[in-house]
Amino acid sequence: MQRWSASHYAANGRFVQDLASDVLAMLAPRPGERILDLGCGDGRLTAEIKAAGADVLGIDLSDDLLDAARARGLDVQKLDGHELAFAQEFDAVFSNAALHWMRAPELVVAGVARALNPGGRFVGDSAVTAMSRRLPRRCAP
Repeated sequence: MQRWSASHYAANGRFVQDLASDVLAMLAPRPGERILDLGCGDGRLTAEIKAAGADVLGIDLSDDLLDAARARGLDVQKLDGHELAFAQEFDAVFSNAALHWMRAPELVVAGVARALNPGGRFVGDSAVTAMSRRLPRRCAP
């Protein structure tokens, strides 16, 4: 099991969240929406979703990162993304740079599908795809 440190992440992994502006734009959170932030980490992006007026719940497995998110005044819970037990509770599920840590994607996707209200949306990204969008293209067309 991975162990995460909020201070280490802030010093060394912040660039991943800094690259997330296009993912947040795709989410386009609206006031009054109920949104689940799957793998919320220290809550930086969760806070941006909340600032847009959405009612957001962040979930993560790292106690240290959850403490950092709570320090931002966010509603967060310690939950495993493989074991989502929500049933039609969210208008959207958002995940940035967390999906690649979840080793059974079929369980995660099934849980996300259950958690969404009918017509809900899932916007997810991983560190791998976030980085690949920023790397120069060196392949021949």
